[in-house]
Amino acid sequence: RGRFEAEAMLGAINSRLGGELTLPEAQRLGALAFEPEPAVLDAARALRRRLPVALLTDDSALLSEGLEAHLPAVAETFATRLFSCQFRRLKNDPGLFREAAGLLQCEPEALLLVDDSARSLASAAEAGWQVLAFPDVPAGLAALRERLGELLAD
Repeated sequence: RGRFEAEAMLGAINSRLGGELTLPEAQRLGALAFEPEPAVLDAARALRRRLPVALLTDDSALLSEGLEAHLPAVAETFATRLFSCQFRRLKNDPGLFREAAGLLQCEPEALLLVDDSARSLASAAEAGWQVLAFPDVPAGLAALRERLGELLAD
């Protein structure tokens, strides 16, 4: 995570597996592990009508470069996409959130991280971000409605 660009990752994968995957094949295989939840994408689209939304993920450069081709609904929903590999840090590092705030040209306290990881939420809070726990889809959507209900309304 953050140590390799997509081509370098592909080389390491092929070397370890003794294979000859192409970059598009590796991106497709990587995308198979990502299961977008339609209700979550719908909530993000509803919020996007009223305020900026972005994707911030620890996924690799393979997914970053292959998102449009292999997860078009996610790519369409999140025009702004931040991958931890850009920062060479993971979301468990508060420095990632400080750098992301700068890249987004926002004060940290104006940003809200919605995440299922307690470590990521703690790191974001340490960096001054607001946080909202999203432990699973039903509970996460309920928490979003409670916190941002008026922004989710049609």
